[in-house]
Amino acid sequence: MKAIVTGSKGFIGKRLVVALEAAGCEVVGIDMGDDITKLEGEWDVMYNLAWVGKGGALRADYNVQMNNVKVALDNYNEAKRLKCKRYICTGTIGENMLKLPECSKIKSQNFIYALSKSYLHSIFNSIGDIEGCKVIWATLGNLYGGSDAGG
Repeated sequence: MKAIVTGSKGFIGKRLVVALEAAGCEVVGIDMGDDITKLEGEWDVMYNLAWVGKGGALRADYNVQMNNVKVALDNYNEAKRLKCKRYICTGTIGENMLKLPECSKIKSQNFIYALSKSYLHSIFNSIGDIEGCKVIWATLGNLYGGSDAGG
């Protein structure tokens, strides 16, 4: 299997690259400053873990969060160009908080972040399987790691 991991230097991304390589996969990691458009060939799957502002004050910065949505959609287009059969994108349990009546009145730092993840999730739900690259939405719990400080 050939896999692309965006956000490959983050807390989860680093570990995913190691696990995929240990399983015998050919893996390329893409991170901030890397140009994904330079990749060539056919790939099987892209894991999109790239997201700026998962913690700290950037969670509430709508410019940062909406740019994350754009990057995820751009990465999806690259996955299609590279003939990926699957595009695995991650959300968080924060999306579910938006649906709770008691949380809808609380405007925390997490609110813009959760809205942006939910918006991206909705876009991918509308794409479905018609694009030739199946989107799989993985919902993660709140994970914190040493290499994930504020980013």
